[in-house]
Amino acid sequence: MGWNQHDALARAQTVAVTFIIFFQIFYLFNCRSLKNSIIKIGFFSNKYVFLGVGLILILQALFIYTPFMQDVFGTASLDCKDLLISCLAGSVIFVIIDLEKWISKALFKAKKK
Repeated sequence: MGWNQHDALARAQTVAVTFIIFFQIFYLFNCRSLKNSIIKIGFFSNKYVFLGVGLILILQALFIYTPFMQDVFGTASLDCKDLLISCLAGSVIFVIIDLEKWISKALFKAKKK
């Protein structure tokens, strides 16, 4: 793509950190209940979660886009495609946790019979 090694490494590391942030956000939303899905407990059942997620996203944007932070942490600016890839990859945990909850409930019901 025409990047030098330093820029490519900085971009890859920034995408990796951004993936972890999105992963944690989706994990947070899904693990507000250890037994029930987010649909059952209500997506907006805890308004403070959105305040925390908003703050995290602001801090992540500063981490990615401010020159000072780029110098300190060796990050690189990401385009929309990189952000979308990080978000989609991070969202996989949402499905995995829901599947785990469903399997746990099914096993519990089978054991109870």
